[in-house]
Amino acid sequence: MLDRLAKSAILRAMKTWTLSAAKNQLSKVAEKAVREGPQKITRAGKAPVVLISYDELQKMTPGAVEKFFRSAPPSMDELAEAVAQLRE
Repeated sequence: MLDRLAKSAILRAMKTWTLSAAKNQLSKVAEKAVREGPQKITRAGKAPVVLISYDELQKMTPGAVEKFFRSAPPSMDELAEAVAQLRE
C-alpha cells in the first residue's frame, strides 16, 4: 500500500484533463497514462476519474483487475442499478 506522502506526490504530479478534452483526445490521454503515469479527468471542476495503465494498476494492487471483473454485475440491469446508485 502506498503511504500518504507517496499518494500526495502522485496526485500532484498527475496531468489534468477536462472531460471534453479527454474525450476529444482519448488516444493521447491513454498514451500519456502508459508513458507518463496517471491522468486525472475532471468534470465540472471535480476529479471523478483517473486513467492509469493496466501495468500500473497491477503494480499498485496485484490481482485487483481480476477481482474487479469477477465481481462485476452479471447483467445490464444490475450494472444500470449500480451506476444509478453512484449518481445519487
